[in-house]
Amino acid sequence: MMTIGQTLPLIDIEQKPEIIFPQGQQLGLYLGIYEDKLRYFTSEGLLVPTPEESAIQAQCLLVQEQERAKQLEERLRSLGINLDEFNN
Repeated sequence: MMTIGQTLPLIDIEQKPEIIFPQGQQLGLYLGIYEDKLRYFTSEGLLVPTPEESAIQAQCLLVQEQERAKQLEERLRSLGINLDEFNN
C-alpha cells in the first residue's frame, strides 16, 4: 500500500491535465487514477491526501507526540525532577 507523500513511479506527469480554475489560477496539481479513484497529484508525482487521510495522519502524529511527552516526563521524574513545580 502506498503512503501519503510517496512518489508514484508510474505517473507520467507530462500527460496529465493540469487543473486550472476559471480565473486562470494554476494549482500545480494534476488528476490521475489511484486505487481506482480519481485523485490529485503534485507536479512531482506525489499523491495529495484527502481531508480524511490528512485527519488520520494528524491524529497519528498527535498520538506519537503525546507518547514522546509521556516518556520525557517519566524520564525527568526518574532523574528526580519534580515537574509539578513547573506547572504552577
